[in-house]
Amino acid sequence: MIKVLWFINTPSLAASELGIKVFSGGWLSALDTALQDRVELHVAFHFPKRINVIKKGRTMYYPLTLKNDRIRLLFNNYFGLNIKQNISSLEKKYSDLIKDINPDIIHIHGTENTFGFVFNVTKIPVVLTIQGFVSAVVAKSLLYNNWKYSKDLAVKIRRYKYLSMLEMNTIRNAKYIISKSNWSDLVINSLNMDATLFHQNNILKKEFYLNIWQPKKAHLGEWVITTVLGESVIKGLDIIFKTLMLLKDLSIKIRWQIIGIDSESKLLKYFSYKSKYKEIHRCIELKGKLGVNELINCLMNTDIYVMTSRIENSPNNLSEALLMGIPCISTNVGGVSSYIEEDVTGIMVPDGDQFAIAGAIVKYINNYEWAIKLGATARKKSLERHRVDYLADIQLEIYNDILKAQE
Repeated sequence: MIKVLWFINTPSLAASELGIKVFSGGWLSALDTALQDRVELHVAFHFPKRINVIKKGRTMYYPLTLKNDRIRLLFNNYFGLNIKQNISSLEKKYSDLIKDINPDIIHIHGTENTFGFVFNVTKIPVVLTIQGFVSAVVAKSLLYNNWKYSKDLAVKIRRYKYLSMLEMNTIRNAKYIISKSNWSDLVINSLNMDATLFHQNNILKKEFYLNIWQPKKAHLGEWVITTVLGESVIKGLDIIFKTLMLLKDLSIKIRWQIIGIDSESKLLKYFSYKSKYKEIHRCIELKGKLGVNELINCLMNTDIYVMTSRIENSPNNLSEALLMGIPCISTNVGGVSSYIEEDVTGIMVPDGDQFAIAGAIVKYINNYEWAIKLGATARKKSLERHRVDYLADIQLEIYNDILKAQE
């Protein structure tokens, strides 16, 4: 059995043992579960407290904490002071763990952390999975002035620019890369034309396979739209407000469920205080961050799912809605076109275009039987794209192919 060491951004299945709630990275937990009978899996992640190694199921989990919590300094302070000391501490921590575990292969999930330093401390083959692109986030954030709502503007810009530099170095150093969309293929090629590319979709949480969305028998004059987003302009909260203004002028009654932010959101307060948006604020229902069962309940009660993001690679929130069979609308950004086939499994609209989003919503409302058929087709294709056993086998095949290439 192959011994694999993961470096990931979340505790995966160990979150419950640590007493914390994790609202992201569910696909990693699903892949962790699917691989437990196929590989000897060891999982490392950064954690602010010193915790002993955790065993859950057949997987071993290693919370990584640096002396004096320097990893927090690395992320939260401006880069330049003590940077060599921080990098040295990180590399030693990674090197010591790799020597202790002595894996056959190392798998880094994501480029948005410091795990790229692993390339500097080992000759063991390393495969890198592309999740999102910090560099693209930085470009979009600067374009849309994402940080103007933040008190620590200079620190955030400095941090993300530094992480962007680390990300590009990580991709350039990688010999083996797993891509999740046609768009990520292009980005990888722009930075590393010599890397061996593999392709793999995410395994999603089991609840999204089991719960099949059903249309309501009657709408009682109100249409429910749902969006999952975070505290960032690039997630398109402003577009929701602008879209609601257009729908209001058409006298269409909308209740828009927003999952991921609550009434304390700085972005929400900013848009709520703008006089032209005050009148449609009552159309928005804030759900905050939800666990999977609460999220499922919201999605089961929606009529249309809308993703307003300005940049995505392999958006799990959209994938989950498509898998449940909900009629979906999404901005055509990043890797979205690898997940939606226009007028077959959903509708795609231009980035930041509230007119197109409102028009797509109206198109669904006026042709709802057609929208339901698109949702059903999306579920059928999503079940094929996110087959659990198949994707677990693909992951094992990737590991074996890389090991054979070392012989």
